[in-house]
Amino acid sequence: KSFVTGMSPGIGEEAFFRGYLNYNMTMRMGSYAGVGLSGTIFMLAHEGNSDAQAGRPARLIAGLYLGALHVMSGYDIRPGVAVHFWFN
Repeated sequence: KSFVTGMSPGIGEEAFFRGYLNYNMTMRMGSYAGVGLSGTIFMLAHEGNSDAQAGRPARLIAGLYLGALHVMSGYDIRPGVAVHFWFN
């Protein structure tokens, strides 16, 4: 069960937030602005979490890190999926 609950969000969220959003934003706005904006959107998308307010800094850092990892890996989402799975 924990494999599925950890892996499903890792794949789905990385496909959307990095594979689509981060890629398009960095292509249009540059790496720094694209990663910053997609990381912020990642944080805001998790506002429904039980630790929404207290967890904002951690989710923002995670979004920025995963976005930067995505850019540094040549826009390959697999490293981000692995990190996201590990974190979940």
